[in-house]
Amino acid sequence: MSTHLPPSPSLEQLKKQAKTLLRHHGQSDAQTFERIRKFHPQLSGASDVDIAAAEFGLQDAQLLLAREYGFDSWPKMAAVLKIGAGELPPARTDGDQIPNPYIIVWAVRFCRCSSICSNWWRAGTASSLRG
Repeated sequence: MSTHLPPSPSLEQLKKQAKTLLRHHGQSDAQTFERIRKFHPQLSGASDVDIAAAEFGLQDAQLLLAREYGFDSWPKMAAVLKIGAGELPPARTDGDQIPNPYIIVWAVRFCRCSSICSNWWRAGTASSLRG
């Protein structure tokens, strides 16, 4: 089960959370290790010793946060938050597309990145709106 984004999520605040998570990993925090085990795909099922020894960088912390909030990756979460803030992303050429920005602007503003929005995004409802 994923955590819900706050009503007005801030990408800057999420970046700070990722840095805090990285620091907690370095301090061998048991609660952080449990979050890593639950949401980091390469470390699911790993022992505390394995997690402590793993190279865990800022990108790993960002991935963990994105997955906690129900997104596949940090870039996808960041794109949705930027669109919700009125910033339209550049066109993608690598095939990893997000839905039509104007539809997402409407959807994000409508549901204010609540559980409805993250469930909608995760469930693939947006796939029919791509392009």
